[in-house]
Order: sequence, then C-alpha cells, then structure tokens
Amino acid sequence: MNIATVNYPAPTSPFTPRSAGAITDFIVHHSAGPKSQTPMQIDAFERTEGDIYIPYTWLIDDKGTIYSGRPPEFISAASYGRNAESVAVCLIGNFQKDDKGYNGPPSTAALNSLYDLCLYAHKKYPSIIRTYPHGSIAHLFFEDDDNYATECAGDQLNALVPGIKSRISKLLVKK
Repeated sequence: MNIATVNYPAPTSPFTPRSAGAITDFIVHHSAGPKSQTPMQIDAFERTEGDIYIPYTWLIDDKGTIYSGRPPEFISAASYGRNAESVAVCLIGNFQKDDKGYNGPPSTAALNSLYDLCLYAHKKYPSIIRTYPHGSIAHLFFEDDDNYATECAGDQLNALVPGIKSRISKLLVKK
C-alpha cells in the first residue's frame, strides 16, 4: 500500500511517544470541510485550534490517495478521550447530510482506500480490537455524552463503518 508523505511544518512541541501494543482503536473521522481540502490546509487549521501538528495518523482524499499524518508511534490528537489508544484516519470531506457544508457521500475510491488502510492497520497493529467512527467515543466509553458528543464522521460515513468492520474481520480470519 502506498502512503503519500506530506512535509508538514515541524511540530510546535515534542510528540508523546507510545508503544505499538498500546494501540487498540482504529477511529474514523471526516474533515467536515470541502473535498478539495489538502492535508496541509487541515494541518494549518488544526494548529490555529491549538494543536502542535496534524492530529490524524492518516488522511484519505476523494481520489483515494492515502496521506501520512502524525506518526503512529506518537499519541494521536484526533480523538479526545481515546488518543493514547488510537490511530485516526480522516476522510477529507463533509459527510453529514443535514450540515450546510455537506458535499455528498464518500467516493468509492476513498472507501476502497479506507478498507485497505483499515486492513493494513489491523495487520501492523494486531492489538487493535475496535474500529468505530469518532462520534461513538461518547457512547462506548463515557457516561457523560455531552463532553464527547460529535457527529463525526458524518452520518453518510458512520453508516458504512459496520460494513467496513465486517469486511475487515472476514479478511483477517482468512489470513
């Protein structure tokens, strides 16, 4: 699998390292912006929000290109409440149908890359035991949903995650 390297500006503070065995969650996000966004634009925006570097481990554009993000050997910053345990993939686009910035469902190319990346991550990090959309963190791990509630990865992508999990589970069993 090809992962395009992005030359982001240096982090503004040191990363926090972690062991590969600490990664138990594969979390799916959307950028909630236009499909024309680039990883560099997302990084620049996240830095204005106080992040030290792109928060996602990988990003996928509408053409299916997978881009590098925050190195997986460092704690993610994309999934509040689960950063230490997760790797995060962000599909570029807004997949929330009732949002004014909605720009259609994820493309077939993006979804195929998401399947490939999810399978790759599960093989590289066999400690991954959960795959879910970002918005599920509140429901899976915390009683106080208000502090963690989000519609991410958008209803159009969220609805596809169970199928992704099922497909990956079947592929992993065959290997």
